Amino acid sequence: MRNEKILKEVFEEGDFSSEIKTIAIDGVTIDNAARRTIREKGKIVEVIKEYRKLPEKVKPPRVVPAPTPESKMVLIDCKDEFWALDKKVDRDITVWIVPEKDGKTKVVDAVTGETVGHGTPPPVKNATAISGYAQGYNDPWKAYRANAASYYNRWGYSTWNVYAPGKSSVGSAVRNKNYKMWFCLAHGDSNRFQLSGRTYVYASDIRSYMAGGQGSGGGDGGPIHRPTPDVPALGGRPPFQFSFLGQCGAFTSMSSSTIHSAFRRGATAKT
Repeated sequence: MRNEKILKEVFEEGDFSSEIKTIAIDGVTIDNAARRTIREKGKIVEVIKEYRKLPEKVKPPRVVPAPTPESKMVLIDCKDEFWALDKKVDRDITVWIVPEKDGKTKVVDAVTGETVGHGTPPPVKNATAISGYAQGYNDPWKAYRANAASYYNRWGYSTWNVYAPGKSSVGSAVRNKNYKMWFCLAHGDSNRFQLSGRTYVYASDIRSYMAGGQGSGGGDGGPIHRPTPDVPALGGRPPFQFSFLGQCGAFTSMSSSTIHSAFRRGATAKT
């Protein structure tokens, strides 16, 4: 009898919590089989299922030892483009996923011990993915934010993926120095984006959050600290390594009062 196990990871940010459940059979993690539950103040607001039909058998007749202590055995979905294999396969295969020092992952055949490909390397260590709000629609950009978040989840990194979060939760996420990337789809312009109804996050809020503050509560303005490569940011967090700003008109202005300038803490180099 095979041993099925549910692996659970819980991640919290502000009023939101994200629970990720993956499936392992006989110690082998099943690729493309997960369930994510989003809660706001304990109430379930979204469930994302990525379950596929589970195989009857996952372990091959012979398994080579783990190449490194950090290696994880995974049954790769042959239709999954996340993995770049040296040759096309028409069946699922059991492999060792071996993390390397440069951030990449090596795929090693669990039977032969040969390197057969690699995984898509992450651009940064952690990510934040959120979606904004559109009047009269329920989570219209869910597919886009879920797609972005799914890659980070599979790299093994914590990802905050939520629809229409509260302003305090956004502030908590921006202040979190572990997050290196920001992904947002919402209505807005170069100075703000919409969370819900009449609730907006302004460039001045982002500047405050980046400096470790609680937000400005209103429009734009205020001093901007511009760090240089040899002068770190004064308190707070460093600029995001990458920010995807998907609100309308995000880059119609290049002034220092914009959202994109706030995420960069005013820096124009190495950010």
